[in-house]
Amino acid sequence: MTAEKQSTPTEPTVLDWFKSLLRGQPIPIPEVELEQSVESEDPALRADKEASTALEVAATAPSIPWFERLSLTAVRFPAALILALVAQFGLEMRPGSVVIPVLLFALAAGLALWAFWSYDVSIPLPTETQNRDWRITVRIPYASAGLAFALLTLLASGGNQFRTSATIFWILAFFCLLAAFWQGDISLDRLRRKLLDPFQAQHFRMSFEGWHLLLLGSLLLAAYFRFSQLDTVPFEMTSDHAEKLFDVMDVLDGQRPIFFLRNTGREAMQFYLAAATATIAGTGISYLTLKLGTALAGFLTLPFIYLFAKEIGGRWTGLLAMTFAGIAYWPNVLSRVGLRFPLYPLFAAPAMYLLVRGLRERRPNLLLLSGVAVGLSLHGYSPARALPLVIALGFALYIVHLRKQIDGRAASSAFIALTLVSLIVTLPLLRVLIDMPEPVLYRSLSRMGTIEAPYPDSPFRILIANLWKALLMFSWDDGVIWLVAIQRRPLLDWIMAGGMHLGALLVLVRYLRQRDWRDAYVLLSIPILLLPSVLALAFPIENPAPN
Repeated sequence: MTAEKQSTPTEPTVLDWFKSLLRGQPIPIPEVELEQSVESEDPALRADKEASTALEVAATAPSIPWFERLSLTAVRFPAALILALVAQFGLEMRPGSVVIPVLLFALAAGLALWAFWSYDVSIPLPTETQNRDWRITVRIPYASAGLAFALLTLLASGGNQFRTSATIFWILAFFCLLAAFWQGDISLDRLRRKLLDPFQAQHFRMSFEGWHLLLLGSLLLAAYFRFSQLDTVPFEMTSDHAEKLFDVMDVLDGQRPIFFLRNTGREAMQFYLAAATATIAGTGISYLTLKLGTALAGFLTLPFIYLFAKEIGGRWTGLLAMTFAGIAYWPNVLSRVGLRFPLYPLFAAPAMYLLVRGLRERRPNLLLLSGVAVGLSLHGYSPARALPLVIALGFALYIVHLRKQIDGRAASSAFIALTLVSLIVTLPLLRVLIDMPEPVLYRSLSRMGTIEAPYPDSPFRILIANLWKALLMFSWDDGVIWLVAIQRRPLLDWIMAGGMHLGALLVLVRYLRQRDWRDAYVLLSIPILLLPSVLALAFPIENPAPN
């Protein structure tokens, strides 16, 4: 028997591999052996070889231009903004043809829609409060007392005079009705603690963050624009200012009208404010007296612009809105000219902010304060008569959009409480309206109706044309009222006007995506707030009216 020797596979030599090439059948190189050889190699040497290989690949790779490395996500919205600003700048330059600016606006709108729909731009809305019981509990004794004092106020306010008795009844009616609807503890001890506790030594703490410094810087900048050189800019009065100073003299002489009849009739707030300014500031019967009060009103509006914009688009939106409103030509002219114009936004801004936040957080007390702002606005400037419609619009949109998620009765009761509070605040003016409706309503009726002049065209056609012109005043033509605008120019500068239209488009797109009532409210409130200008049907030349 012969023993067979079992052969063990061996690694082929270089000579074997060369012979296989001559035969046309090359021996494959074992990968495992190569891997083992690489693994057995010194780690430091292997790292050097890999780095060298990477450098060689990088050196031989083709270079990619920077513009090809940019992502669409990074350029879509900035490009849209730049195009919108260039388009608005073109409109401001008053070109012979508006075709190119309009095309640029259309291109900017397309890019903005693309960016927003692709989530390049995100503008979050504050979340709605869920599952909060916000039904209003009415304190019947306070409500009864409030209604009784309200009746006494109406009875004592005859003769168009703020008598001492009528004023006391009015104040009591207001606080009783507010206490009747106020939710939570209304004891004097709680009120004292709420007012004083933050200033106690163990609680008092003041700290500034970077954000607070930004807000403070914005307000200081706005203060410069509102108050700098106020004694000389603007320099001269008009006949309207002279008429108002006569009314201020009447107040200082002891008269106390609820509604001032001079110069086709005016609400009372500015005249009492000017009388207080003349006495406290020592400016007397002067143009500066009127300007100090209105400039202060314009400045106090700014924090509420910030808060309202923050409710819609976050704190950066609020900061930009407040800053722009502080430095823009239009609001500064309204504030510095010394007439009642800034009293409209002074109360519209807090009323709308408190409404939006009160409904979002389902807090009836904030809605009651919104009603207070609405009531006060009616004592300030007659165009504020559109503000109750804006508040009603907010409630209607809220209920329609969230009807499946909220208690409709709670929302309705909150609206009724807000309305009653605002009516209590306007009680003396309501008595004057009952006694002498013609002077109180004359200014509005002479523009809406034909008591001074016939309609120059169909009222409906005039209404549509007026609305279109009023919406165009921000970026194209602000009308002919020289006192508050540079005639036949865009009301806003090219940066603010371009940003406004692009922002309105983004709000519309966000509404179409999310169906949030606040977006619809922002857009629809604009034409309603413009109604005092739009409804100049008998005198369409007075529309647009930036004041």
